[in-house]
Amino acid sequence: MNMDQAGDELIKTTIRTASGRLTCAEVLGHKEFIMTKLYRSA
Repeated sequence: MNMDQAGDELIKTTIRTASGRLTCAEVLGHKEFIMTKLYRSA
């Protein structure tokens, strides 16, 4: 698989997930969520 093919596959997977397909974590019943802070606090 080259970079173009990998990019196409990533886009297809993103569209399927945004359209309602369950992620692997959802299928396994994982419900936890954490919002990661990517910036320094003031």
